[in-house]
Amino acid sequence: DNDKIKIVHVLKNRIFDWEEVTKLYNFVKSKKPNDWWVVADIDEFHLYPNDDLKTVISNCDDNGWEIVRGGFIDRIGRDGDFTELDASVENSIWCQYPNAGFFRYQMSNACPNKICVVKGNIELTPGQHYAKIDGQTTWKWQGWNHPLISPTDSVQVHHFKWDKTASQRVKDVANLKQDYAFSSEYEQMFMALIKTKFIIDLNKKVSRSEERRVG
Repeated sequence: DNDKIKIVHVLKNRIFDWEEVTKLYNFVKSKKPNDWWVVADIDEFHLYPNDDLKTVISNCDDNGWEIVRGGFIDRIGRDGDFTELDASVENSIWCQYPNAGFFRYQMSNACPNKICVVKGNIELTPGQHYAKIDGQTTWKWQGWNHPLISPTDSVQVHHFKWDKTASQRVKDVANLKQDYAFSSEYEQMFMALIKTKFIIDLNKKVSRSEERRVG
């Protein structure tokens, strides 16, 4: 219902400032600290266990959990290419980008973790990859068994950013040479894509060592 949708805050800032984006998420969430919030960027679609977000939240309420994590899944074109998005209703975005995986870790050491559902009082770290609780980020061993994180449910975060515009966008972020834009990661990604001629090899196997590093 579009009548129920409203803009709560407008901010004009420098382009590709991912830290400022996270600050905006935290600002909006803090207005209702006891409410549940779904945190999704504009290029993401979330798939919840059994397609049931309400049950995920109910499980958290019953067990005192305040954070539900997920993992990024990159979507890419049929032949591993960065195809142009067809906005017509007839052509499903899932069909246009049918291949799913996570190639960014191998290319640029990008973080696969994402905070997807969270109470408003929980602070997110830049990129929405982790939460910060009592001054401590939930990174690796500090978050694996954290009592506020749901251990039973995880979310698939399907990332539809790899369309025809992605190559120029990655280059532009890399050329900024700024920490707030994670430019070094994007530069590494851009150089890796140049080597593959901007085609993702759908048949390339991930080594056991890389699997362990991701997990």
